[in-house]
Amino acid sequence: MKKTIVNLLPALLLFAVCVFLFLQNRATFSSQNQTFRLPGAKHCIEASAYSSLQDAIDALSGDGGVVRIPPGIFEIHEPLI
Repeated sequence: MKKTIVNLLPALLLFAVCVFLFLQNRATFSSQNQTFRLPGAKHCIEASAYSSLQDAIDALSGDGGVVRIPPGIFEIHEPLI
């Protein structure tokens, strides 16, 4: 049986929808101004928005959270608390 574009159309449409949804979610979750969090998720701080790693850690709430450190070299001259 020869496969024509008409036979492949449903599969191509499904593939296009999956790619669209994947790219849409990727753009949503990669946003640094993200306000959506899953229930129970820890607060996330971008260290690049602060003058030092300690300032980023200090910005976390008492419940804890995550500090995202950008790629690079960091010189730490005293312990981080």
